[in-house]
Amino acid sequence: MNRLRFFAIAFGFYAICGAVSFAHAEDTVILKDGKTVKGDVSHQDADNVYIKLADGEARAIPKTNIVKIERRKVVAAGEKAPDIPAAPEQPQKIPSPNERDVSKLFNAMKDLGSSDPAKRAAALELAKQKKDEATPVLLGMLNPKLNGDEWTHIGILRALGELAPLNDQAAQTLAWAAVSDPFPEARREACNTIRRTGDDRAIRQLAASGTAENPKMRQSAAVALHEIDDNRVLAALIHAVPMPSVTANLGEPNGQLQRPDMNLPVGPRGTSLPIFLPKSDIAGTATDISSPAADLLKAISGKDLGNMPYGWVNWYREKLGETTEADRESYKENRSMRQKMNAP
Repeated sequence: MNRLRFFAIAFGFYAICGAVSFAHAEDTVILKDGKTVKGDVSHQDADNVYIKLADGEARAIPKTNIVKIERRKVVAAGEKAPDIPAAPEQPQKIPSPNERDVSKLFNAMKDLGSSDPAKRAAALELAKQKKDEATPVLLGMLNPKLNGDEWTHIGILRALGELAPLNDQAAQTLAWAAVSDPFPEARREACNTIRRTGDDRAIRQLAASGTAENPKMRQSAAVALHEIDDNRVLAALIHAVPMPSVTANLGEPNGQLQRPDMNLPVGPRGTSLPIFLPKSDIAGTATDISSPAADLLKAISGKDLGNMPYGWVNWYREKLGETTEADRESYKENRSMRQKMNAP
């Protein structure tokens, strides 16, 4: 009998121990991908839940991957179970700091077109303080799809002039605005910004547009270059105007003498001596009688001085004040044979 009581007590003790161990191993973590992890959940922090597996390995599971936690651990009397909340299934999206800053800058930069000088000054000062962040916002606001108004475009283009030196993207945007902005005064303001900053990249872009195949683009670029009025562009275009050239090829003499080319009265009693000259076909080709540079100069200046470079050189010298129209006329008179023949 005593032996039976011993086995009964021993069996009950091991059963209780096994139940406790089983309870500790029955914490179940259900993941979003459908998998489950079983073990002993020890603790948690702001980001992870820490669980000890049956083989003794400890794992940290991000809360964002957890759908549900099933706790089966036996809690002793007076002991409080740890509170481990699962991550919400559809967490609310919180905008990142960068997104919040862009929206704030976008709304602040709208004041560049305000009728209040104080608001314009404050927006410009903010753009200067945050140049790296504000520049792409300003360039994006010039997009015609954003339904901007004329005053805002003008204010942005003026602000870009204050933010110089600009990056390549801003220089290309200035050149685009000078020819393609939907508002005429904004196009003029873009030209003023390019002239004030002397941005060679924007000027090169305009010169390339001035020789494009699209005639409307060529005309718009010529208007912009006329507004900018950079003498370096004019000098470069004049240098690019080629001298026209003619190539002639003489054929073989045909040897046909049908009528004299002239008669000389040198014979006796006034008779004439016929003169025959050999004839041959002449075939020639003219090249460089026009050029994109000359056409662009005509569009910029509003003058048609031909396709010879020297005509444009004289015009350029008069523009710089190196010579005048009176000097040019005086030069023509002094080099003419008529003036020398009439001289006393």
